Amino acid sequence: MIIHDRVVAERVGLEKRCGYWEIFGTFFFDKSEMLRHASKHSVSKNLIKYHFFDSAYQTYNWSVEPKESLEELYKQRAQQLRDKYDYLILSFSGGADSSNILNAFIANGIKLDEIYCEYPIATLNQNAKMSLDNRDPTLIAYEWEAAAKPRLEKLAKTHPNIKITIEDATEFSIKIIESDNLHTYFRSGSTANAHGGRYHKLYEIARSRENYGKVCCLTGLDKPRIAYDTRRKLFFSSYSDFSNIYTHSPHYVFGGDPATIEYFYLTYDFPQLNVKQSYALKHQIQQIMSSENTELYKELLLNSVNDVVNIFDVHHDIFKKTLYKTWDNSIWQAKKSGNVFYTPQAQWFLDNKYVSDRTRDYFQKQLFDLLSGIDRQFIVYENTTPIALQPIMSTAIPF
Repeated sequence: MIIHDRVVAERVGLEKRCGYWEIFGTFFFDKSEMLRHASKHSVSKNLIKYHFFDSAYQTYNWSVEPKESLEELYKQRAQQLRDKYDYLILSFSGGADSSNILNAFIANGIKLDEIYCEYPIATLNQNAKMSLDNRDPTLIAYEWEAAAKPRLEKLAKTHPNIKITIEDATEFSIKIIESDNLHTYFRSGSTANAHGGRYHKLYEIARSRENYGKVCCLTGLDKPRIAYDTRRKLFFSSYSDFSNIYTHSPHYVFGGDPATIEYFYLTYDFPQLNVKQSYALKHQIQQIMSSENTELYKELLLNSVNDVVNIFDVHHDIFKKTLYKTWDNSIWQAKKSGNVFYTPQAQWFLDNKYVSDRTRDYFQKQLFDLLSGIDRQFIVYENTTPIALQPIMSTAIPF
């Protein structure tokens, strides 16, 4: 989808609950299409703009911190969603983001209808050794055993009224590759992999619940992306086009009607929650800075741009606990990885025990088609292997 009017593009973005890209006044809702256009016309990455709910976030008064506590805002957001939809399905991984969403409903007595949890369960080695010292990204699927399964088993006893749907993604993921539909899961370059059908399956489940009324698939997605400019001594918040991974696109249409996915934390109709989260992280970082604990400060960094702009690792345990007071950091979680096309969560896809050479070859060919026509400057490589598309950030907001 290509649009040449900024107002229309923003309206479509709000309707589809997604961001979009701009190249010299032309607006795109498909990242691969946008990057092919940029490649054809020799447009560099720094000339591409990413817009994410500009009418909400870019116009919000970030200079004033919301007075409500995070816990109160989590409660208000849960109630807002409950009032808006007839049937709520939470996509649950057992991680900090989705566990906090679950707690926002449970702790406040707000009804949640269903929980959907998906892992390649059949591929898990029950003898795998995990510890807080071994968080290799290739073990990420074991979060099912370490985090998701125990919580769901407990929930089934305490809240039997909540429907729990557990999907073994092994066979389903293979079918996605073999069906020649990989392109329909190409979300900001983030789900073109053997695990890419997760939210497609969630959409299908949502459609099967339509007899309940207006259905919503709920996901956490991400934490605030904040940075600190050491020269200007300013904090900034911005949004990555990774945030386009699960929202609507022209490809996600079933029978002419798109299923509804909502982000719990990133939403244009409750921006104060993301703003408050950003301030909570800012205060935590300032506290560490004032303590002059330089080693801890360095540990929190994801990277630094020209030794001036410090970008923080939002997945660090300190930040999880800052945002989610009820989260237990002793629960095992794997480290995140920037490898998208060969994501650690789908490493089982390389095992001949589960996947044939033909299927893997088919995946490679479909990935090649997805990247065809896209200049190398827009692709992240590990040695000579493409692992992701370059992320593009929205205009930074000082706060």
